[in-house]
Amino acid sequence: MVIDPSAILAIMYAEPEESTFLDLIASNEICLLSAPGYVELSIVLGTRYGEEGREYLDRLLQELKCDRTGLWYSLSRWRDRQRQETELERDRANSAELERDRQRQETERQQEQAESAQSDLQQLREKLRQLNIDPDSLL
Repeated sequence: MVIDPSAILAIMYAEPEESTFLDLIASNEICLLSAPGYVELSIVLGTRYGEEGREYLDRLLQELKCDRTGLWYSLSRWRDRQRQETELERDRANSAELERDRQRQETERQQEQAESAQSDLQQLREKLRQLNIDPDSLL
């Protein structure tokens, strides 16, 4: 999530939207503040509160785990993470497909064994009939 500087100010000034913004930020894995946004906030808070305002901004961003190292660098990291997640999903899909293939092969093997056993049983019944033995009487 890329944070607009006005959302940071709403949090700092305890405006009515504060809790909404805090919930949104907390619900996102990534919190980004662009370098120009950080500069803008530093100027506004520095002008209004001096060095203390800038220090408070830095502490707030740290508490929010908001990355201010530069939006493009952060977006690059985000894209890398998205790419890794896509590859992981693809690997999981491949693993699931391999498991389905293994299960299908096992089912086919069991069916072949059952058919072979049925064929053996038919041959045995036929041999018993040739010996004038009723195969059903043996059960």
